Amino acid sequence: MTPKEILTEADHCVKCGLCLPNCPTYRISRDEGESPRGRVTLIQALASGAQPAGERLQRHLATCLLCRACESACPSGVRYGVLIDAARRQLFVEGAARPDPVTRLVSRHARSRWSYPLARLYRNGGLNRIGDHFPNARIRRLSGLAPEIRDPLPAPATFYPADGERRGRVGLFIGCVGSVAERPALHGAIKVLTRIGFDVSLPAAQGCCGALDYHAGDHEAAARLAQANLAAFGGMELDALLTLSSGCGVHLADYASLGTPLAAKVWDASQFLCSTPWPAGLALEPLQGTVGLHTPCSLKHGLRQGGGAAELLSRVPGLRVEPLEGLACCGAAGDQMLTRPEIADAVREPLLERAAELAPDVVVSSNIGCALHIAAGLRTRGLQPLVRHPVELIADQLARD
Repeated sequence: MTPKEILTEADHCVKCGLCLPNCPTYRISRDEGESPRGRVTLIQALASGAQPAGERLQRHLATCLLCRACESACPSGVRYGVLIDAARRQLFVEGAARPDPVTRLVSRHARSRWSYPLARLYRNGGLNRIGDHFPNARIRRLSGLAPEIRDPLPAPATFYPADGERRGRVGLFIGCVGSVAERPALHGAIKVLTRIGFDVSLPAAQGCCGALDYHAGDHEAAARLAQANLAAFGGMELDALLTLSSGCGVHLADYASLGTPLAAKVWDASQFLCSTPWPAGLALEPLQGTVGLHTPCSLKHGLRQGGGAAELLSRVPGLRVEPLEGLACCGAAGDQMLTRPEIADAVREPLLERAAELAPDVVVSSNIGCALHIAAGLRTRGLQPLVRHPVELIADQLARD
């Protein structure tokens, strides 16, 4: 966006303040600069040249969690996500902001063939006890967020044919850390999708969606990653492109700006499964227990497919599903849980309080960053529920033929 376009979009904000109670950073700080309307004012000042990219302005724009709850609450339809991304882009171009190097390193190399066995060795082999007490705060933070890998699973193949009558073909997006931290969910999604009649394609050439680079202002790097994914999936005749991580899903849907029809086929996996008729006779086995359901902001306010997981889990006989949050964000926000842990942890606190009160058997989330951040918080409180993807739980309950 040009500065003129930024100002035109920002002018839709009438500064009414209805966004304030929906903004997680404003709720914990009560600082106007940490609110959507405060940030819109700063963006206007930056785009018009009335205020330079000083430290205070950069800090307020950087601490936004991009939850976009303000968009859902805004009566004027302000596209706040577009504005904050455009402002961060300007800061990047001016050299005032850069993507976090640790985040970039992880996103680029998480799909290495060695990442999964090394992650399993680190967590299960006890090396995390060293990392948890390392002098460097960033290393300690990374160690605390490292996923728990229960049972070793092979990397998924690139194609799985439908069981029985074929009803269509879907692509399954893995992303970057999903190949390490969400391998049980990937296998679970493949199991359910093939059982209901879909071929599943997971092209090896796919990679990071580019969201982290884009939100940090490096749109060129994000565009290169997008083009690689479009090349990986573009030649396939797909009925849908499914994601297990809603943060990736939002950005994949934004590929529409590149003129690809694939963007319109992006679905959250849970939403797709509960919106697609299942074959007659296919049932879910009962499961007694309580599930704490976390619905990511990117699913509620970005993809606008927030009801899928709850509806899907409600099909399991005997299962009690309880939400872990109302309007609240979990605080993960891409790499914010790593780069600004004090804010991320403060935003997460009400969710952990709710989990302690509810004492669920399982916690589910549809975004990998949220799941890792929540799991780390549960561990610090001595709470031990498994943190899983909702589709993973559904796969476990599929009735055997």
